[in-house]
Amino acid sequence: MTPYNAVEKLIDKYSLADVLIMIGDICNEKAAHIQVNWQDEGLAIKWNKAGQIVKRSVKSLPKVSGIK
Repeated sequence: MTPYNAVEKLIDKYSLADVLIMIGDICNEKAAHIQVNWQDEGLAIKWNKAGQIVKRSVKSLPKVSGIK
C-alpha cells in the first residue's frame, strides 16, 4: 500500500475533516515533544503554527457528506 492509498483509506473511514484535525493534533504534539526534548523553541513554534493552520482549514471545507 502506498502512502497515498493509506491516507485515502483514512479519509474514507473517518472523513477529511477528522483526518485534518488528527494531523493538526499530531503537529501540536510534535511541537511539544520538540520543545521538551530538543529545546528548539523556533522549530516548536513552526510545528504549532502548522497545526493551527491545518485545524483552521477544516472550517473552510464545503459542507458535503464525507468531508465533514
